[in-house]
Amino acid sequence: MKLFAVKIVFSLLLLLIIVITAGAQNGISIADGTISGRVIDTATGIPIEFASVGISKGDSNLQVNAVTTDEKGNFTLTDIKPGVYTLTVFFEGYKKYTLRKIVVKPTKLNIELGNIKLAASSASLQTVTVTAEKEAIESKPDEIVFNVSKDLTAQTGVATDVLKKIPEVSVDIDGNVELQGNSNIRFLIDGKPSTIFGTNINEVLQTIPASQIEKIEVITNPGAKYDVEGTGGIINIILKRSKIKGVNGSVSLTAGTRMENGGANINIRSGNFGVYGYFGGNATLSSNTPSTLTRAGTDTGSTMLHLSQNGNGTLSRQGYWTGTGFDWEANRYNNIYGGINYNQSLGNTTATSDQQSILNGASGNTLSDINTLLNSSTQYNQSSEGGYLNYKRTFDRKEQELDVDFNSSHTSSTQYYSQSQQNLPSGNVFEGSNGSNPGTNGGTNLSVDYRQPVDSNINFETGAKATFNRIQSISDVSLLNPQS
Repeated sequence: MKLFAVKIVFSLLLLLIIVITAGAQNGISIADGTISGRVIDTATGIPIEFASVGISKGDSNLQVNAVTTDEKGNFTLTDIKPGVYTLTVFFEGYKKYTLRKIVVKPTKLNIELGNIKLAASSASLQTVTVTAEKEAIESKPDEIVFNVSKDLTAQTGVATDVLKKIPEVSVDIDGNVELQGNSNIRFLIDGKPSTIFGTNINEVLQTIPASQIEKIEVITNPGAKYDVEGTGGIINIILKRSKIKGVNGSVSLTAGTRMENGGANINIRSGNFGVYGYFGGNATLSSNTPSTLTRAGTDTGSTMLHLSQNGNGTLSRQGYWTGTGFDWEANRYNNIYGGINYNQSLGNTTATSDQQSILNGASGNTLSDINTLLNSSTQYNQSSEGGYLNYKRTFDRKEQELDVDFNSSHTSSTQYYSQSQQNLPSGNVFEGSNGSNPGTNGGTNLSVDYRQPVDSNINFETGAKATFNRIQSISDVSLLNPQS
């Protein structure tokens, strides 16, 4: 009986060893934990970026993991086995911070340390600024980022000129933009619909000085939070904002034979709250564009038509935009920001064409000789005002966030045009028209978007949006026909 009991115990031990070995071969292990927190200046409460955070086992000096803090001072140490650890935080110009006896248990794997305050070192005689250099063009999956401030040749001109420098983006002579050959693009400015700044995106792009652009994000495969508008992709223009404490600003001015533009901005920041203001404008100097056309053709009746046309066109435009806004980082997880803006653009085009049409018969005799003068002109005036308010909630898990956004805009525009045709040399007007197209366009949007990573390759995104649009347009046309 005892021998039988020993055999049972031995068999159970053997089975246990087999199960443990198989489990190890199949990757069964105790789950890993995380240690996270936020590093800030003890005097100002401002997040400290690029601080070195490391952990060691017990009181030993053998470091098992290390990271640097992000722009908000946040850090997360991953793959932490259960045990007792010592955490150290170091940044040049501050006293070293040490926290001992951090216990990671199988029952409590994720440790949140909250705010870690670093005190300035009394022995520090100077401030050391750590910066990370970026390339002018960054290529990411489904996204291209053009850092305008890193390309000196992109500092002049307007937003339209900057777009011409981005791969996969093309701009034609009229300022129409295409992404990978598709013109159905959704434009954003600081992540907000460009309609806040005006309904005519070509005019908006012509108004923004390149010197006020920080970077441009080109998204070729937008996520679920973006509207169905813009199936060709998203172009997001990020304007310059300063995170430096105190008062700072900049002024720029460029001039050339075709265009003059300039801009100014000011930023005021105290702790986690900042306000800013900006103004920018440009003018396209009046330019002349000559044109010549000559054409000849023969019809079935052996008559020949000779057509010659000489023309000249002028173009001038000017515009400006201004605005103010704020951003408030209430705490590590909650951010609120908003702003208002005003935009106006004016333009004038004229065209004159002298056209002669000669019709000759089969024998070479002149059947008709008509000389006409065509005149046309267009003037437009567009003004837009808008505002937005945004709340963003982040979480301990990286890239998990909740966005609540409200924005509203109103645009007024008027276009006047006239055209006439005169007989030469008499100068009598035989046909023409005059007209105007006043109109208003407004919209209000409220959206809620939520994003949560499922794993390293899959993200879950959902949201809801309410949109209210107001559109009014009037067309007033007068026809001139003295011969009727």
